[in-house]
Amino acid sequence: MKDVYTEFNDKYAEKYHIMKFSSRRVEKKYAFEFSDVPRESEYLEVRYSTDHPAPPSNASGKTFSRVFGTTTSSMERLIISCKLKGPCWLHIRNPSLPSQNISWCKIECIADSLSSVGVASEQAPPPPLTILSLSIKTLL
Repeated sequence: MKDVYTEFNDKYAEKYHIMKFSSRRVEKKYAFEFSDVPRESEYLEVRYSTDHPAPPSNASGKTFSRVFGTTTSSMERLIISCKLKGPCWLHIRNPSLPSQNISWCKIECIADSLSSVGVASEQAPPPPLTILSLSIKTLL
């Protein structure tokens, strides 16, 4: 596994200017479209800031044949990491306000890390929902 780490560090981290990343050895199961990938194996999981681009999905090297998770969005990673299932209230520890809003939401906040976000222990009732449906037909 050390040789995979060395290849990532020397080839990809340098090429994409990824100065800070974390990695660990993990045991993962695979059940998708590639038949040449073992059902269960050890992998090197590498995580770094989304400020840097993901390696190409068809990347391969001397010590590895595939890269998984290059198309995983930040939202998908948040949902999986925080175990969010269905609508729920979130507890965000130490939120900060953004300098510029990026959505039409009334309130936006920034969390420092995924560990700052979790499902709230007390679930309040859902907020009021207002819906307008307008259908106009013109007949001549």
